[in-house]
Amino acid sequence: MVLPQQNFSASTSMQYPLSLPGSLDDALRSQRKFADLAYRVRFLSNFLAAARELLELISPHHFNFSLYHEQIITIIELARKTLESARVLPYLWASCPERLVPHKNAYINLLRMLQSNERYVDTQSQKRLRILLMPLTSNFAIEKGGSPPPARDLGKSSFTTSSVTRSRASSPSPEPSSSTMLPPDDIPNAYSRPHAPSLRHKPSGHRLWHSEELVTPKLRRKHRSPSPHRADKQLDQENVAPTVSFYQPPPKQRFGIFLTGKSSMMGKHKDRTGRPTH
Repeated sequence: MVLPQQNFSASTSMQYPLSLPGSLDDALRSQRKFADLAYRVRFLSNFLAAARELLELISPHHFNFSLYHEQIITIIELARKTLESARVLPYLWASCPERLVPHKNAYINLLRMLQSNERYVDTQSQKRLRILLMPLTSNFAIEKGGSPPPARDLGKSSFTTSSVTRSRASSPSPEPSSSTMLPPDDIPNAYSRPHAPSLRHKPSGHRLWHSEELVTPKLRRKHRSPSPHRADKQLDQENVAPTVSFYQPPPKQRFGIFLTGKSSMMGKHKDRTGRPTH
């Protein structure tokens, strides 16, 4: 015999199960997990463990990356800020202290995981994705404590060396130096003028002569050397005392009748008799 209370509980458990569905339960657990990883990745002491757990969480094939891509990008951005606060450049070509090389390797692994799943990222988050994936554009390896970069491929260097060797072999041998003594037949004669190649060019069909064939007139000398006779004459003139000449200014000329100080021509003179009066 089934009691009414038992029947009610059985029907309630069938309609409203005590445990949540698997998909929703997994979503809630994933949300809590992402929140925990976002907090732990901010500290260097928990950085490596948080990065490893994030990779393990995303590695299964049934993981829905498109559903959690925003949380994953946020965690990787926080990881980048953690490395930058420790003065570690998150680039492959940048040097890194030896004690922080594992942290940088873990961050590079997160970037490669993000790059392999970039097709699941929506268009709104593409800009953030491109900024994070910029360090993967270089082909250099991580350096430890400022060590020099790895050597280049030997094939390229051997090819370059062989090409240089071939170019040197094909180049003509240098001319003998002047210190080498020539045979007697090859010694040039001191009185014979060496044969110089002609600098004249063949004139074109429309030109009657070349500019180099024209005779340039000689410039006249501006300063000629004085002759001996002229030099003696100048010396005699220098020894003679200069002649003194007096300068007499021209007399002033006065014009007009009323503006001059001279007496009038009709003035009184002692030798002139006046007009008789009646």
